[in-house]
Amino acid sequence: MTRTQGNQKTRRVVLTLLRAKPSSVADLASEAGLTVNAVRFHLESLQDEGLVELAGTRRPPGAGKPPLLYRASAHADLVLSNAYAPMLSACVDEVRSTIPANQIAQFFRRVGERLAEGQPEPRGPLAKRVAAASGLLNALGGFTSVTRNDGIFKIQGRGCPVGAAVAHEPCVCSAVESLLEKIVGAPVKQCCDHSVRPSCCFEIAS
Repeated sequence: MTRTQGNQKTRRVVLTLLRAKPSSVADLASEAGLTVNAVRFHLESLQDEGLVELAGTRRPPGAGKPPLLYRASAHADLVLSNAYAPMLSACVDEVRSTIPANQIAQFFRRVGERLAEGQPEPRGPLAKRVAAASGLLNALGGFTSVTRNDGIFKIQGRGCPVGAAVAHEPCVCSAVESLLEKIVGAPVKQCCDHSVRPSCCFEIAS
C-alpha cells in the first residue's frame, strides 16, 4: 500500500467514526489507533474540504479546557453516498419505459432548464461565459477544459458527471446541453462520446 492509499484509508476511518458520533481528537486517536498529531492532520484536511465540522464541546470530568468535538458534515454524507448513480440510472430506465421515444430528448432538455434555475448568469464576452459553463460542469463533478478553433469554442471533458445514466440513455446529455445553453446564452451542440465510459463534449459557435 502506498502512502497516498494509506492516507485515504485513514481519512475514511476518521470520517466513519465521525459519522457515528461527535468525537474529540483524543477519542479519534484512541478508537482509530492513531497519534493525536495524525488525527489533527486529517481533521484539518477534512475540514478544509467541508467534510468535517465542529459540533461543540464536551464538559470535562474535572478541571481543564473542554475538548472540541467534531462530526461529519451533511456534505460528507453526499460525497460518501453510492446511491445517486444507480438511482439516476433507475429513473432514466423508468423514463425510457414510460415516455414515447420521440419525446425523451425534450424531456431531458426541460430537466436541464430546471438545473439552470438559480444558477448565476455570467455576463461579458462569450469566452467568459463559456469558461463559466465549463466551471459549472467541473463543480458538478466533471473534468473539463475549453479550447477555441476557427471561431468554435469546445468544452471537452474527460469522463462525465452523469456517465452512469448516459451509458443507459445517451439522451441524458440533452439535459447538460440545455443547462449549458442557459448559462452561455447561445446555442450549444453536443458532440459527446457515448461509449462504455462516456465523456463530455459541447461546441459553441462564436
